[in-house]
Amino acid sequence: MNRPNLYLFLLLSAYGCIFFLPSFWLLFPALYVFIFCSRSLSKSLLWLIIFNVFLLFFLFFFLIDRQWDKALEIFFTSNFCIAFTLGLYCNKGAIFISQSLQGIFPKKLNLLIFLSAKLIELLKKDLANSKKTLSVRLPRNSGFFQTSKTYGYLIGKLICHGLLQAEQLSLTLKVREYDGNGQGFLVETSTIKDYFALIFLFASILLGSFYD
Repeated sequence: MNRPNLYLFLLLSAYGCIFFLPSFWLLFPALYVFIFCSRSLSKSLLWLIIFNVFLLFFLFFFLIDRQWDKALEIFFTSNFCIAFTLGLYCNKGAIFISQSLQGIFPKKLNLLIFLSAKLIELLKKDLANSKKTLSVRLPRNSGFFQTSKTYGYLIGKLICHGLLQAEQLSLTLKVREYDGNGQGFLVETSTIKDYFALIFLFASILLGSFYD
C-alpha cells in the first residue's frame, strides 16, 4: 500500500476509534504519529498550539459551569484528532492529499482534485517568486500610482502564467493518458514507521478493551 492510501486508512481508523472505542491508550499512537510521521514537527507543533488556544476559549464556558469531565473529554478528543491529522498531513502538500482521496471518488472527480492540487502548488511557487520581484520593483517610498501599477502587473502576470500552466498540464495529462488514477505520477511508498503506526493504533485498541 502506498503512503497516501495508508495515511488515509490510518486517519479514518483513528477517528473511528476515538468516537466508537474511546480510550486513554489512544494517546500513545497519536503522539507517535505526531512526532515520527510529521514532515515538519515545528509547523505541526505551532498549529497544535494555535488550535489549543482557540479550544481553551471554548472550554472556558464548561469550566465556569463546573463541567470538568465534559471539558476534559472534549479536550482529549479534539487534541487526538488534530494531532493525528497534523502528523499525517501537515506540510505534505495538496498533491499528497489528492492522492489519498483517489481511491474514494470517481475518476473524473479524481482528475479534478489532482488538477486543482497541482495548480495550487504551482500558484504557491509563483507567489513566493512574486514577493521577491515585488521587493525589487517597488521601492519603500513609492507613490500610490507606482504601487498600483506594480501590483497590477504582478496580478496580471500571475493570472496569465496560471492559465498557461493549466494548458500545459492539460496537454501533459493527455500525452500520458491520465484517466484519474495515480499511475504515471510519483507516489510515495510506505515505510516501516508508517506500518508501525498502524500496528500501534490497533494495539492501543486491544489495551483499551482489556484495561479500561
